[in-house]
Amino acid sequence: MKIKVLSLNTWMGGILWQPCYDFVTAQQADIILLQEIYSSVDDKLDPRFRSKLLFESELSEFQSFFSAFICDLREKEGPIDNGNMILSRWPMVETETIFFDEPYASYDHDNTVDFSQWAAGAQRVIVGLPGDKKLQIANLHGPVWYEGAEPTERRMNMIKSLNTVCSQTLPTIIAGDSNATPDNPCWQKLDPRYTSVFNNQLKTTFNMRRKTNPGYATAAVDVFLISTGIKVMRAQCLDLDISDHLPIVVEIEIDNLA
Repeated sequence: MKIKVLSLNTWMGGILWQPCYDFVTAQQADIILLQEIYSSVDDKLDPRFRSKLLFESELSEFQSFFSAFICDLREKEGPIDNGNMILSRWPMVETETIFFDEPYASYDHDNTVDFSQWAAGAQRVIVGLPGDKKLQIANLHGPVWYEGAEPTERRMNMIKSLNTVCSQTLPTIIAGDSNATPDNPCWQKLDPRYTSVFNNQLKTTFNMRRKTNPGYATAAVDVFLISTGIKVMRAQCLDLDISDHLPIVVEIEIDNLA
């Protein structure tokens, strides 16, 4: 069975809203993993603050699961939850929100310089595929630290959490913005059944049109990991100007699903 999966950090709901929205909704992906999604329903606000609602409305045939990791205390717009969202063509028969260490809390994003103590976590779902088959997915947003290769305690907590919550022996995808580069020693602690679809060959997953710090040019922090039992048909990290991160699109095939 072939499945197309899209993963993207939208950049605070979609600062580049129209190209971001157009790309995501035109991809005809079966499963969409988004990070930094806002959940306001106030139609007077800019579209990016309503990104959850607008993606759900356009992709109304998909099942949606949203997890708020923070409440953004915005001076102009007021408090709005921000987090991850999964959209699936097939039903999600299990859903779970995991915080790696720090709990959900309120922050003032626009007046924050140090994001290193902000809540980080993942969504874990099991998708019920045709034929009573199952696929496990973790959509993550890892803890921020500006040295991508440093194995901080919070990054080690991320790996421990992923090993625990993805322990079921199902075909599994772990994807999203990890905020850790492939050479970070924390990845050595991840269950060895997971491998990168890019074989750690990506130079960066940031859109350097939107970054001024040259360090981002060598920071491939967005991951797409698969367990044994999943075959990669095509894997792309697309150099598009739709966010401050680059979108990842992967087509997989699964034959013997549990």
